[in-house]
Amino acid sequence: MVCVCRLHIGKGVQLVLEGEGDVWVRCLSDHSIFVQSYYLDRESGRQPGDVVHKIYPAAFIKVAIVGFLFLLSLLLVI
Repeated sequence: MVCVCRLHIGKGVQLVLEGEGDVWVRCLSDHSIFVQSYYLDRESGRQPGDVVHKIYPAAFIKVAIVGFLFLLSLLLVI
């Protein structure tokens, strides 16, 4: 089963940290990937955790802001 999954993953993904903590994902696979992202939820006007986002092959898209994740983690601890 693992071998079959790896055939579809292909080259995988690349995660890039830019600037003041922007996290970008690049889909290197020939197949789409699916991510959960509170940042993309907020940008699309959805409730956090409401939906998964489809990232198409060769796409390069911002999926998170590290500073935002840090603040969110502080709110969840309180």
